[in-house]
Amino acid sequence: MSARRPLAVLAILLTALAGPATGGNTANAAASTMKTDNWAGEIALTTKSQSSVIRGSSIEYQVPKVSCSPNENSKAAVWTGIGGWVPGDTLYQAGTTSACDNGAEKYTPWFEVENSPKGAFDFKGGRPLPHSVSPGDWVSIAIVVSYSPSAQAYVTNFSFYVYGPGSEPSSLNTLWSQQFNLPYYSNTPNTRSSECVVERPFGLQGNRRVYAQLSNFGTIAMNCGGYQGDELRSGNLNLAGRPWQVTQASMWNGKTQLADIVLAPGLYGVPWARVTWKAGR
Repeated sequence: MSARRPLAVLAILLTALAGPATGGNTANAAASTMKTDNWAGEIALTTKSQSSVIRGSSIEYQVPKVSCSPNENSKAAVWTGIGGWVPGDTLYQAGTTSACDNGAEKYTPWFEVENSPKGAFDFKGGRPLPHSVSPGDWVSIAIVVSYSPSAQAYVTNFSFYVYGPGSEPSSLNTLWSQQFNLPYYSNTPNTRSSECVVERPFGLQGNRRVYAQLSNFGTIAMNCGGYQGDELRSGNLNLAGRPWQVTQASMWNGKTQLADIVLAPGLYGVPWARVTWKAGR
């Protein structure tokens, strides 16, 4: 069957691309590790030079099924995004949430924008898409900054494809797709980070973060990709020679590990990030 992958979607959206990523199944030797209190996954950082800004991110995964106890309220959000890590950068992100809502399973696709200038186009907390997803569905998301001649400005394009369950995502089994543009808040691209993560969402009480219980999602395998700079170099984040610094994060609540991350061989002969649930709180 013909698989449709996020990097292929990126190729459609961008007008000039470098050659395909190479390097086989070799992990990026520059990867470092860290601990966070609300997400597990990967972040790619560039230098501050204009030629090395992030121009796009992508993710590919199967919607995880959550295990819900009676009356349980919990969440696990899987998403890709650009920006948000470096102070001042606007965050653009999209993904799905697998949740337990008073003991009932709930699955939602969404997008979000934070830290736009003066909050003009913020969609904090996520804006649901008018579609449904189910456990086992394949999700391919690409977020790309490109120049729009008609608008004479840079725009951020969101591309969301969902395929039915199977051994790999296939365009022969497309359930739905949606693409849309949002303003990009700079005369030139300046985004310096790309994220590919599993998160336990949080709300604010005053200035204090209140974290959701992390749903038991089992293990999620994520194919994380990105595009960088005017050369539009592309590839899986973990291939050797990629033009970014990759950090892999595990999720902790104090001394309790909530989720772990490892790299493992995946589809297309590239390493996938595998995030595994360890504890809810």
